[in-house]
Amino acid sequence: MPEDKVFNNDEDFFLQNIVKLSNKFGVGFDITLLVSGVMVSGTLISGRDYYEGQGDVFLKLSKQEDSIEKTLGEFWKGFSAIYDAEENENITLEDVPAPAYIHLSNAQIVSGITITPQPPIAFWRGKISSVDGFFIGRVSPGAG
Repeated sequence: MPEDKVFNNDEDFFLQNIVKLSNKFGVGFDITLLVSGVMVSGTLISGRDYYEGQGDVFLKLSKQEDSIEKTLGEFWKGFSAIYDAEENENITLEDVPAPAYIHLSNAQIVSGITITPQPPIAFWRGKISSVDGFFIGRVSPGAG
């Protein structure tokens, strides 16, 4: 890692780099985060996939052309353009700014011995600076 990099103690530089990989190359895998004493377990996805997927959820709910669901779906999907530059093959990971958010699909909130909700949350977004720790893999019902 270059010496001129300044580390922000509030954000895990390693987790940020994992998220950078996901955002640039669409790399995804199961991950469990510890956020303020609560575990969030799901599949890491790119920011683009988060916005596209959440937008699709609203669009599928749309029953008519001028519905609020259609408007929300298109609005949400529009934010996926933020990631256009990161997907450019001429841009290196070092050129990509450190991400502030992490995105999961099929997320479950684990509190005590209860895993909620059933079924999992389709899409989850959280601040990397709020993540206290993580491990690769997923917590699942009946494990243990």
